[in-house]
Amino acid sequence: MRDGTSEPLTTLRDLVDGLRAHGDRPALMMVTGDAAETISYGDLADRTLRLASGLAAAGLRPGDPVILFGPNSPDWVVVRLALAALGALAVAFDDLLTDEELAVLMPDSGARHAFAAAAHVPRLRALQGGRDLVIHRLDEAGDDAAPHWSVLLAESAEPLPMIAPDDPHMLVYTSGTTGRPKSFLLTHANNLHNVRGLMAQRIVGADDRVLLPLPLHHVYPLTVGLLTALATGSLLVLPEAVDGPRLVRALQLGRITVMVGVPRLYAAMLTGLQGRIAARAGATRRLFAMLFALSLWSRRRLGLRLGKLLFGSLHRQLSPDLWLLASGGARFEAELIWRLEALGWDVRSGWGLAETASI
Repeated sequence: MRDGTSEPLTTLRDLVDGLRAHGDRPALMMVTGDAAETISYGDLADRTLRLASGLAAAGLRPGDPVILFGPNSPDWVVVRLALAALGALAVAFDDLLTDEELAVLMPDSGARHAFAAAAHVPRLRALQGGRDLVIHRLDEAGDDAAPHWSVLLAESAEPLPMIAPDDPHMLVYTSGTTGRPKSFLLTHANNLHNVRGLMAQRIVGADDRVLLPLPLHHVYPLTVGLLTALATGSLLVLPEAVDGPRLVRALQLGRITVMVGVPRLYAAMLTGLQGRIAARAGATRRLFAMLFALSLWSRRRLGLRLGKLLFGSLHRQLSPDLWLLASGGARFEAELIWRLEALGWDVRSGWGLAETASI
């Protein structure tokens, strides 16, 4: 493997155990405004395994469904990995669920435990059966009615119950765009088959810094973004939001090399860049158009990548080390791909089904 490890990954507990091998290397970065909070691989492994031990001591067992309801954050990642290490069944809800959707999904999940953002705690409590949920907060804000998840941390990591590759570790709901949401299960083996396949391609490695602006309750960003980045020893960067200025700030602060997105995000990125060019003086616009036409022709006809050389100023302003734009989740129009390639990025479009975890 590119990250130099040879230990097989058969369950997600193996992946979590392997985090310790990277020691003090940064694993997670959360960008908020102009500040960046970083967690090392060693600290991430310690928190995750201590939480898994604490959950086991509290009576949670492999296969027990647990709701995870909140936006991307380091807390979300720690809890999600701890549930995987224990072998519990993670039921990650979209942070934007309506009350009507929540009223369907919460009882359907069969969960008796939940980890939720403070803003979602009263919404869960208000549901039928919500008063019986054992809820812990995913963020520091809130009241003692739902304590922070850190109260569950064990003093040290203890041996955990046995789990197997074919054990399910996540319950996923479809979007429900054509009717009532439907659910399906994914096993440890399902997700890790995809992770191992990506690692074998040697595309991303320990020197990469991966920006993940997509919600982690979806299978694609969880597998391709979170799990693969951590399995390869990369730094995973979570932006505060996906609007243009805060996305650019995360690109800059994280010195991002790889971005995991969807076509709509890249279309908005290209539109923003084109808007900046359109605001320049006429001579500058004409020069850019000539260089862009040359770069596009060279990329399509000769296979040459001239974009980073011709548009070096653009790359330095956005993120000088960014080289790969990975996409999935929707159709990626060929013309958009070519335009991004002409600007100097390696653009790779994947496809698959969430039900296949997901490549």
